[in-house]
Amino acid sequence: PALQLLTELARYPALPAPEIEAAGRDLRAALEARSLDPGLVASRVFARRMYGDHPYARAPSPGTVETLDRTDLLGLVARTLRPDHALLLVSGAVDPEAVEARAREALADWEPEPLPTRPVPPFPAPRETRIDLVHRPGADRSLILVGHRVPHDDAELVAALGVAAELWGAGP
Repeated sequence: PALQLLTELARYPALPAPEIEAAGRDLRAALEARSLDPGLVASRVFARRMYGDHPYARAPSPGTVETLDRTDLLGLVARTLRPDHALLLVSGAVDPEAVEARAREALADWEPEPLPTRPVPPFPAPRETRIDLVHRPGADRSLILVGHRVPHDDAELVAALGVAAELWGAGP
């Protein structure tokens, strides 16, 4: 029964309008509250300065959430919840061979829709050292961010920087 329900949810999402509206209201309220948090404001500005127009710099806003409708969400599900990008993980006291056989049977005819190619823009060229200030009158605290892009293909460097950030009080 659980695998059948999972299959139905993945392949035929209902996305009822009242639930979409409620989730949208909750997300808009959370985003509006975040706009008052100096740390989150600084992080958004930092991402824009660091990544320019690259998707890494993008963050949702109450306005972008406001424009979403059921059709948008169904399109998102079709583009992202796909058999060619999916991972089914089962954990617990199960018979692995039996679970895999049932899963393969339940999902056997799940075929991906063609995906349009969307090139990812390159990162902007690094700039010289910059100092940016975000004036927030009435803010209850201040925050200082320092950073730079790290090559993601150097796991040792990423680990070392994570430890250093933790020591500096920033966390990974």
